[in-house]
Amino acid sequence: MSVKISVSRIEQLAASRKMSVEEVISAVSTKRGDYVEIESTSELQKLADILIMPMSEVLRGVCTDLTDGVKILRRDEGFCKVSNRGGNEYYTYQHLATSNSAPELMALKVALHCGCLENIVLNEGHSSREVVYILEGVVRVDWGSSAEAGRRTEVLNKGDSIYLSPNVPHSFIALEEASEILAFNYCLS
Repeated sequence: MSVKISVSRIEQLAASRKMSVEEVISAVSTKRGDYVEIESTSELQKLADILIMPMSEVLRGVCTDLTDGVKILRRDEGFCKVSNRGGNEYYTYQHLATSNSAPELMALKVALHCGCLENIVLNEGHSSREVVYILEGVVRVDWGSSAEAGRRTEVLNKGDSIYLSPNVPHSFIALEEASEILAFNYCLS
């Protein structure tokens, strides 16, 4: 393991603890230009112990999948999964440029496979907020209670969007073939 932490990041952390950067660096490693190289997990733990903070705080922004603040995900890269509900293919989820620097955000392109009104299965809701944009086709959204009597429905066309609060059970089905949505799930701190 080798992690490079900028001296400016060490200065920030040291200042938050009323320490000098020299006090912190001299205890764990030597400065190499504008960064400090941590060679092992035990050395990283020692740095965290000196700063009296968790290792995750020391590494915040250091172990990132961004290049100069940007992440590009090509169309043939990333996680893709077909989900099933009620024994039928329901959605194909494809991650968009999701980053470990923003774990509170999940961006997805979703192909809708379910087009049969008899096969609608609502999810149980999730803890994140969600904004959905209809990218292609005509889509029916169902939300609320799993029971027909308490369920709400609406038809959304290409270019329409919807916001869903956390923990609201919902489902999207294709009323036209090749219907796709963009879904942005996020949590507020």
